[in-house]
Amino acid sequence: MAVNFPGNESNVEAAALLGEYVRESLKIAEQVVNALRLQISHLEEFDESVRWPVAHNIIMTRIADDIQAAASLVLRGYFVQAQTLGASVYELSYTAGFISNDDERAAEWLDWSNLDRRPWSRREMVTAVRRSVYGPQTTTDDDDRIRYGMLCWGKHGNPRFQKKGGVASSPEAHVINIDPSLGGLAHRFGEIALWLMLEPVITYLASLDRLGEMPTDVLRELDTIIELWEPFDRRILPRDSGK
Repeated sequence: MAVNFPGNESNVEAAALLGEYVRESLKIAEQVVNALRLQISHLEEFDESVRWPVAHNIIMTRIADDIQAAASLVLRGYFVQAQTLGASVYELSYTAGFISNDDERAAEWLDWSNLDRRPWSRREMVTAVRRSVYGPQTTTDDDDRIRYGMLCWGKHGNPRFQKKGGVASSPEAHVINIDPSLGGLAHRFGEIALWLMLEPVITYLASLDRLGEMPTDVLRELDTIIELWEPFDRRILPRDSGK
């Protein structure tokens, strides 16, 4: 028996409409996933008695899968759903970065059994990782609150944001809602969702580079990612030129 759901015609139509508009963000997402997969292969070479590569492999595989799934959602116009995955990517990227190459932290994460809370607070992890990459004077509280909060608008179904995202009662209405040719900018929600989730992953990869735990082929991927990221980042969040 043929299984058509969820690959219905509206998804194909949405992807055809959005492809050109979200191409830049999807390319960066693809490069990030490639770098993660290469790094996973590198970490698999460690002896299993070393705990931190085991923790990173588990987390990194989840991050790569979530980004791939989120990119697929963005291409089909499911921007709020991509944000939900983005919140997971955000949290996990900083978790892995916080574990770093510390076997004690890795063991704490691997042996954790409390389903009601995680080992460390998000704020603690974000502060530590960003300062390790960008310097000890880096301020993180507002940046973390705003970026993670934006992802959670979608994750938690914030009513105000939910209305902005458009309500589509049918697959046909969904396609109309996200069609850029009709003058809408709905695709920007998808680009922003990927922008918000990819930046922490790039920071995480940079933290591994600073530890010297990144082989040459992954470093080349990271260089390519940064070249693609910088113009994308400036377009999504224009900076004051000071003029």
